[in-house]
Amino acid sequence: GIGADDVFVLNDAYKQVQHEEESGGGEASVIMVFTKAYRRAFSAMLATTSTTALAFLLSVTNPIPAIADFCVFAAFIVIFDFIWCITFFASSLAVYHKYMAKRTFLCFGNRKVPGEECCATGFCCGGWPMLTRKLRGGRARQANAMEEFFVGPFFNCINRAKVPLVIFWTLLLIAAIVSFTLGVEIAKENPEGLPSDHPIQRAQTIQREYFVQESPERVNVIWGLDEKNPAEKWDSTSEVKSVRYGDISKAVSPSGQRGLYQLCQAPDREKGRRCQDTSCLVKGQQGPCTMEEINPKPGFKFNVTKEPLCQTGRYCIMEQVKHFTDNQRAHNKTPSDFPVSNLAQVLGSNDFKTYLTTYFQTLSSMGRHWDATNFRSGQHGSGVVLEGGSVKYMWVTFNATFEGAFLPPDEGAKIMKDWDNFVDKFCEGMNYFQVHIMYLFKLLQDVMLKEAVKSILISLFVGFATLVAVTWNWYIALFGLFNISAIIIYFLGLWPLIQWDLDIFNIIFLIMSVGLAVDYTVHLLHAFNECPDEDRGDRTKSALAEMGLTVFSGAITTLLAAFPLFFCQSTFFKRFGTFIFFTIGFSILLALFFLIPLLLLFGPWRHDLGDVAPFYWLARKLRSRKSEKGLSSNAAPPEVIPPPSRLE
Repeated sequence: GIGADDVFVLNDAYKQVQHEEESGGGEASVIMVFTKAYRRAFSAMLATTSTTALAFLLSVTNPIPAIADFCVFAAFIVIFDFIWCITFFASSLAVYHKYMAKRTFLCFGNRKVPGEECCATGFCCGGWPMLTRKLRGGRARQANAMEEFFVGPFFNCINRAKVPLVIFWTLLLIAAIVSFTLGVEIAKENPEGLPSDHPIQRAQTIQREYFVQESPERVNVIWGLDEKNPAEKWDSTSEVKSVRYGDISKAVSPSGQRGLYQLCQAPDREKGRRCQDTSCLVKGQQGPCTMEEINPKPGFKFNVTKEPLCQTGRYCIMEQVKHFTDNQRAHNKTPSDFPVSNLAQVLGSNDFKTYLTTYFQTLSSMGRHWDATNFRSGQHGSGVVLEGGSVKYMWVTFNATFEGAFLPPDEGAKIMKDWDNFVDKFCEGMNYFQVHIMYLFKLLQDVMLKEAVKSILISLFVGFATLVAVTWNWYIALFGLFNISAIIIYFLGLWPLIQWDLDIFNIIFLIMSVGLAVDYTVHLLHAFNECPDEDRGDRTKSALAEMGLTVFSGAITTLLAAFPLFFCQSTFFKRFGTFIFFTIGFSILLALFFLIPLLLLFGPWRHDLGDVAPFYWLARKLRSRKSEKGLSSNAAPPEVIPPPSRLE
């Protein structure tokens, strides 16, 4: 789909130049036709390639690696397509017209008709030539019939209906804005990977909704990471290889230990803090669990819940430090007071390690192996990291009442704020993080939405700047900016009709939208600007003659390339096909039925309107210097594009 546009630009340019030369009464050589066609097509291809590639490349700043990588990939696809078209395809085109265009071979399926060649020139087979000959009523094939259609019936129709067309598209633009504003919401759930009626997706939905496993979400509160750059090294799969530790001194100080212990005790002591529904933050037994003291062996005393299934809703290393000091005091050992003066020394002592090992063995022997396993788990439990005789990292875990990793942004933001307030009540100023995968998805949505808006605005600016650089005319570039913006708005206004929300998939498409929407607008405006005529109607007709068939052919090819994606089982690829189809569809419709009427009504009424004066001043200087060098060496002056009349 992407590669088709430049192919049509060069191929159609060759046909147009060939027709112009043959209409003059002579038979043009392949070299001369190819040279003129290549010069005409090169600037048109360069304009769209630079606009599209820059629109994609600027998204490399996206903080989400997958999107940034995809945009870089798309940009290089566009660039390499341009390089391939101006080298390999251009050479192939020249070879074809020099050695193959006047000959017939591999021709079968039709009898030779008197006065006509068998089939057609070049490779052909089957009944297509015979069918087209019957459709023409036996008349000979007319060269450049489609170009004549665009500058004849099509242009006349658009010219007569230009005012109603502009009014229609303007009203539709307002309707699209209203539709998107009122009808599009932020997604309340993560998009499914397969259609809802797919057997695998149905099985997953049944498992998720009807057979809920009792495994609560867990919020980790951690201390010791650097506040701004917690990850020091990442590999190519974004896996953390090493972390950057931060200041943990407040958390391990006596006052910090006391605050952390009170945080862990809060679900037992604060009313409404722990329950089984979302009215509380911590999930577990409503009210305190009844505790009992056990003595599994001499010198060890532990406090455990009397009811094995009573959920305390937390795993907290600081509670074990408190119980350890109580045990030490009961047996006249040190340290016997909590908080301790040197937390790292206590945690690294053999006595504490023996105490914890015995505690976990006791839980397992009582049939509470899940508590022992979860406590020692990095994701579900609690612990510390000791390095060089000091505490570097510490974490505790709470069961949470919210369900699912993907929640609506507003709901996720409220949950994050409630947990922050809860932790900050006891650990203010201790440089902590409270984390959960749901927070990541919530922040991911926020970042993607902001990046989508930023990418669209930057891409529109790049498109405008590139058009100014290509046409040397800011007034014509404004038409491009308006038309490309309208394409994006129409596509957004369609979302409520096709039941799209602002989810992760669709935000990715938004980031790419400008890159796909610019081509046909840029082609027509570039052709409009290159026309030397003064009247805007003549210039518009010339743009349609040069690029009308080209953009139409490119659009049809891209639409057909996107069509098979509608039949994919993957939700992402099906939506991707829908995105390409409608974006390209709106692009060609607006380029032909909105941009053309706008140029006819409001296009520049004189040739120098909107010209960027510094560009032409610089061109005149360079032209005068080249002319002087040419005269001194008796060489012919070089051809200047834009025409010299605009440089005087």
